Amino acid sequence: MVYFAASGTFNIKDYEKAIVYFQEYLRTGEQKNRKDVFTYMAKACTNIKNYALAKTVTRRSSEQLSFGFQSFIHGNQLLHRPQRQ
Repeated sequence: MVYFAASGTFNIKDYEKAIVYFQEYLRTGEQKNRKDVFTYMAKACTNIKNYALAKTVTRRSSEQLSFGFQSFIHGNQLLHRPQRQ
């Protein structure tokens, strides 16, 4: 529900309110729309010229989303590792 509020307020260009909703979504721990939330939250921050927050959001996105990607890569490497005999 918070995601829809965030995207709706972003779409009507109420960026400050959208940021609040995006932050609330991130606190839920939900993963489904996390990548989109980080992307649109950074855009909202840029649109209101809050570049420091945009930088923080981008950094957090990189840390959190790359961890998942790194875990995927590591798991894939384990699956395709040649068997030792």
